[in-house]
Amino acid sequence: MDPFTIAALIALAVAGSGAAAVGVVARRRASKRQAMREAVRAPVPCGSHAPVSLFDVFWDLGASEFALAMMAHRDVLLSDADDVARLVHTLGAEIERSGGRAAYIAEQLEAIEEYYRDHNAAGDRRKILSLAAPLRKMLPAAGAASAGSQVDVSYAGQITGGVADRDAWRSGTQVGPLSQGEQDHEIDVDAAVATDVQTLLKTLFGSGSILKEAKRWFAMRTARKLRDDLDSGLEELQRIFAAHLRTEPQCLANLHDSARRWEAEGVRVAALKADATYKDQSWAMCADVLADEAITMADALARTAHSNVDETLARIESLATSNEAAMAGYLVYVNRYAFFAGHTGLCEDVVGRVDRALASLATELRRLSQEGVL
Repeated sequence: MDPFTIAALIALAVAGSGAAAVGVVARRRASKRQAMREAVRAPVPCGSHAPVSLFDVFWDLGASEFALAMMAHRDVLLSDADDVARLVHTLGAEIERSGGRAAYIAEQLEAIEEYYRDHNAAGDRRKILSLAAPLRKMLPAAGAASAGSQVDVSYAGQITGGVADRDAWRSGTQVGPLSQGEQDHEIDVDAAVATDVQTLLKTLFGSGSILKEAKRWFAMRTARKLRDDLDSGLEELQRIFAAHLRTEPQCLANLHDSARRWEAEGVRVAALKADATYKDQSWAMCADVLADEAITMADALARTAHSNVDETLARIESLATSNEAAMAGYLVYVNRYAFFAGHTGLCEDVVGRVDRALASLATELRRLSQEGVL
């Protein structure tokens, strides 16, 4: 065979084996990352308390470099996905000793706070655990228009949404700045006082108790009048909000502020991952995967918050244009602090009317219930 042909075949074989080796390495690394992802999301038994995943702890501690440093100090970051069982004896045992997840997180946040203050005071002269304190916040301070505010003296002050709210966001019990109202007011007022003529006649002919149902009909008159007063106030509140939207375009931008903050949270964690100050640590892949999961969580929360605002506004508009202005006003009422942020004077009087109408109606419904009318 021609020597050149032999050389070419050898080169092709070497290149092919090299490419195959690279492919094998890539697949193994992808497999390891997937195993680590499952490990950080795996629920860790905590004795008599609810299980907690490693990601739960990272998220509750603010998904930051300081959180990673504290978790490494507590020896709860994984060097290998197969080591997840060890967390029962470290993380699980500590949560059990602390009295539950909330108490454990509070302890770690207190420790991080001391660490954070010392770190800020040290500046460039002394590095603590080789972490560099950020000079600026990624998120704007309350009331600020843009990012770039100087670092707060409180670590917890930098955690988006506040420490106490992060679990509510994750669990879905809090999905945005707006409320649909179901959890705030479980009583269906219309159903309670909706005795109309047709219903009355049906009951009369069905039960034969004309006297009893007639008394019930008259007893409900005050409740129906109070409901009408409530509807009137809610309809007025909806009209005020519609006018506010037309004259104050910034109102819509303000409603999406929460979503923008979660978007910025994703950007901040992405910067943490890109800096990779932990790349030489044995738990570097664990930290990398935790950052990935936090970015995914923040992005999902941002999308949910945007969607919640849009859907609520669309529902209000739909109700207002379909002879359901009172229900549209009810949605405005339960979201008034978001809708009229900085302009509460526009709705104070009407909100006061609605408050009084709700209180009066609630009192009347309780009375009717005690008398056996409801």
